Amino acid sequence: MNYTGVIPLLVAAVNEQKATIDSLINALQNPTPLPNINPQNSQKISLSNVSSIILLQNDPNPFTESTRITFQIPDDVRDAKIIFTSSTGSIINTAIINERGAGELEVYSSELSKGLYNYTLVCDGKVIATKKMVKQ
Repeated sequence: MNYTGVIPLLVAAVNEQKATIDSLINALQNPTPLPNINPQNSQKISLSNVSSIILLQNDPNPFTESTRITFQIPDDVRDAKIIFTSSTGSIINTAIINERGAGELEVYSSELSKGLYNYTLVCDGKVIATKKMVKQ
């Protein structure tokens, strides 16, 4: 290997990194001021997670025989389901969630081959979250 020929390339790379770091430090130390905001274009909203829809990661993950999926469905959701798909997107099964509030789904996998799978929570026709689970 020609070490003498590599040195100029390394020096140039270090100089380029230093320039990038310097510009980032400058941007942090001298932030661009925000433009004057027209008060008529201003609005206020309140956020609350009291009625949040939650889909947690299955436990255990990876799993062998069975796994648990925990979720939270608020009372105002009309239709809720968890759709299980393969890594290629093929639907394996769908679980209709009739109860509201905190819930848990026990998933058994004796006829499922090893691999990566997805489960998606859909509420009132909207995809809320998709999580990955691994069958060993």
